[in-house]
Amino acid sequence: MKFIVITLFIAVTFAMCEHRDIIGKDLITPQLAQCLARKHALAALVAFTNDGKFNLNSLKNGAYLRGAGFRSDDIEFIFRPCVTCGNIGGQLQTYKVRTQDLPHHGVILEIREGQWSSDKTLNQQTFNELMGATINLGESIMILTGKDDWSNIFGADYTHPLAVHYPLIYIGNEQETFDDFVPFAGWTKPTEKAKDVPVNVCDASIKQTLRGCDY
Repeated sequence: MKFIVITLFIAVTFAMCEHRDIIGKDLITPQLAQCLARKHALAALVAFTNDGKFNLNSLKNGAYLRGAGFRSDDIEFIFRPCVTCGNIGGQLQTYKVRTQDLPHHGVILEIREGQWSSDKTLNQQTFNELMGATINLGESIMILTGKDDWSNIFGADYTHPLAVHYPLIYIGNEQETFDDFVPFAGWTKPTEKAKDVPVNVCDASIKQTLRGCDY
């Protein structure tokens, strides 16, 4: 009997992770949204792309997700900054104007290598501007980045006093644990983990994050 109880406890512990499905900038189908809703309760979708434009597909993608059963409070919008476009604070303001009437919970600021310049000093100045623009955004904010991304974009020693107060989604391996997390940039504990490779869900290649794990 003790063995059964212990086994059940272990199974529950490892089942605690919630999965968030990440919808990219391309248009999905209502059928895919319905399939995802039967499996997971959390989602995020790209609303602003790194070419400096609002993603029009996010209008239908959000409607499909909500129609499939995802609650608005469980849907995050993803903001990908366009560094070469300039005025990154203005970009975030454009995002706010375009999304303020769209049902969602908050925004994920995606900071990935390849979206930024090779000039770390310029990148730091741009990120400072972005953080300043978040103060009056009026919605919850998370930051998605990885230790290597951060180091290559800004330098390993760069930190920002406001950024560390925003929940971190770090880039990690495909394992269903947070065991691979290494503190960086002032963050000592993550809120979510973004798997570094897509997973096959509902016959589609979907990026995912984990949260709510026993970390």
